Amino acid sequence: MIRIRGDHAPQKTVRPEYYILVGQTPVPVEPCDPYTPEGRKGLLEWGRWFEHADRHVARTVLSLGLCEVSTIFLGLDHNYAFTPNDPILFETMAFWRPCASSSHQVRCSSWLEAEQQHAAIVRECQRLRVIIACLASALGEWLHCRRMALGLWLARLVRKIL
Repeated sequence: MIRIRGDHAPQKTVRPEYYILVGQTPVPVEPCDPYTPEGRKGLLEWGRWFEHADRHVARTVLSLGLCEVSTIFLGLDHNYAFTPNDPILFETMAFWRPCASSSHQVRCSSWLEAEQQHAAIVRECQRLRVIIACLASALGEWLHCRRMALGLWLARLVRKIL
């Protein structure tokens, strides 16, 4: 983020990028500048925590195992808009098993928001129309793959004949 001083010369203010969890509270790890000894120490501290931490807020398997909703602490600020808003540190995603391209993702700033988003996505994924849409998408993907395989087989057959 760039702030303008009274003399209109830009002054860069750096916002923390790396966070760890203390209980359910995100805490910035500073400094984390790879070009300074203090910053490298901060990065190593964050990396050691990240390697062994349990970052899961919640995980729910739904619809006979067809859908998994997972909410995690990211550890990095994903607020790429560089706005003065809170850092984006938690992510909830829904993964549908037969559908490679079907997923839903939301991000937020706090543990409490993450729990609320997780519950909202679980409710949404339990709706019958969402389940049917996922199964229809999976069937479409399967048929597309079969058509591609059939087309390749026919092309090989025609090459052999000609």
